Amino acid sequence: MGEPVAWGASRTHLLLLTHVKPDRQSEILTAMKGYKDYSVAFARSLILKTPPALREVRHSNSSWSSVMRPRMIRLMELATPAQAGIAIRRTR
Repeated sequence: MGEPVAWGASRTHLLLLTHVKPDRQSEILTAMKGYKDYSVAFARSLILKTPPALREVRHSNSSWSSVMRPRMIRLMELATPAQAGIAIRRTR
């Protein structure tokens, strides 16, 4: 990999860098150091310019997505809210 980040990276910087592979992370950090621009906007722009081959494939492993997604699909398949067991309150 390389040397540790010593420029006071924010949590946002670190989260952005997780979207690209380690080789590209090093390139982005080198570019930021070379331009002396450590802004989140600059980091984001470099990440957006990253070719698809150097992007990290991200999968959602949250319990919400694994439990609720099938339920939401089932609800969307139903024709009316009454069939889904949803009570509709009428307001004035």
